[in-house]
Amino acid sequence: MWVKGFNVGGLMGFNVGDLMGFNSNLHTLIRDNTFNINCTLIGDNTFNINCTLIGDNTFNINCTLIGDNTFNINCTLIGDNTFNINCTLIGDNTFNINCTLIGDNTFNINCTLIGDNTFNINCTLIGDNTFNINCTLIGDNTFNINCTLIGDNTFNINCTLIGDNTFNINCTLIRDNTFNINCTLIGDNTFNINCTLIGDNTFNINCTLIGDNTFNINCTLIGDNTFNINCTLIGDNTFNINCTLIGDNTFNINWIFAKNRLPFNENFARVESVLSDKSVQY
Repeated sequence: MWVKGFNVGGLMGFNVGDLMGFNSNLHTLIRDNTFNINCTLIGDNTFNINCTLIGDNTFNINCTLIGDNTFNINCTLIGDNTFNINCTLIGDNTFNINCTLIGDNTFNINCTLIGDNTFNINCTLIGDNTFNINCTLIGDNTFNINCTLIGDNTFNINCTLIGDNTFNINCTLIRDNTFNINCTLIGDNTFNINCTLIGDNTFNINCTLIGDNTFNINCTLIGDNTFNINCTLIGDNTFNINCTLIGDNTFNINWIFAKNRLPFNENFARVESVLSDKSVQY
């Protein structure tokens, strides 16, 4: 196991050149600390981070994983912390994040996945947090997000998928959250969204699908939610929507189609026969 060029600064205050491996103990940062990690993992390495940030801390990770590595992060952020991840995964790597954000935290991920990588995020956001993901997936990657947002959180995803990638989102939004997705799919990708919105949430999707992609949405909206879709489909794409709206929700769809075999499959029939207070526009 080899880790090259690993640096840790800030609270711990030490630098290491070459390591045979890295397993962090539980790091606790309390008020106004900075923790920096710069690392390169080449072939069959495991990197584990367990951390708690309490009040006005910054945690930065810059990493490159090349071939059959595993990177695990378990973290809790409480009150006005910033967590930044910049990473590149090349070939058969796994990156796992399990995190809880409580009150006024920011979590930023910028990542590039090239060929047969898996990226997993399990997160809970409670009250006035922001979670940003900017990612590019090139060829046979899987990106999974499981998240729960409770009260006044914002979740933003900007992604580009090029060739045979899978992107899965499972999310629950409870009261006054905003979820934004901006995505471009180019050639033989699959994008799946399963979501439940409960009370005064907004879900926005802006997407462009170019050639042989599949986009699936399964959603339940309960009480005063807004769901907006703006999408362009160019050439042999499939877009499926199955949704249930209960009580004072709005669902808006704006489409542009160009040479699609199965451009749009929707299932609103049962909703329309039961509910009279929803709005569906397409």
